[in-house]
Amino acid sequence: MTSEPDSKPGRRPPTIELKATEVEQPEATAPTGDTAAADTPPPESSNPASPNPPSNAGAGRGLKTYALGAILYELLVSRPPFKAGNSIDTVRQVIEQEPVPPRQLEPRVPYDLETICLKCLEKDPARRFGTAAELADDLRRFVDGDPILARPTPAWERAWKWGR
Repeated sequence: MTSEPDSKPGRRPPTIELKATEVEQPEATAPTGDTAAADTPPPESSNPASPNPPSNAGAGRGLKTYALGAILYELLVSRPPFKAGNSIDTVRQVIEQEPVPPRQLEPRVPYDLETICLKCLEKDPARRFGTAAELADDLRRFVDGDPILARPTPAWERAWKWGR
């Protein structure tokens, strides 16, 4: 968002510092004995509402950037990308619909920031940022006033998605 005050006197939009870091993963050890079940990670989600179901090639790619995109979306427009009266309808929205573009809810959202946010929320993991570092790099380009690498979805594709 911009650093201009909003309609309430004395309030400014929040400033967020995003940093891409590499997290060192501990070595995996095979669980033994009675704790094996408790220490075993759950299998890949078979939930079709998951933004990255295991049936997709490259499962795991873009899952973190999807979550970061959902957080960015809520920071930009003060609501989650999918919201319904109950959890079942919300899951349906996640599966069947595209999020409302942030600029439709908050016209002050810069176009490039909306593009970055929506790239994070793509249904197809291959179309999202592959890593949090790639997302952070594009956000840095936006903050620095440089051209971003994310590109908006073409009008023909938006129309096709809407017609499904």
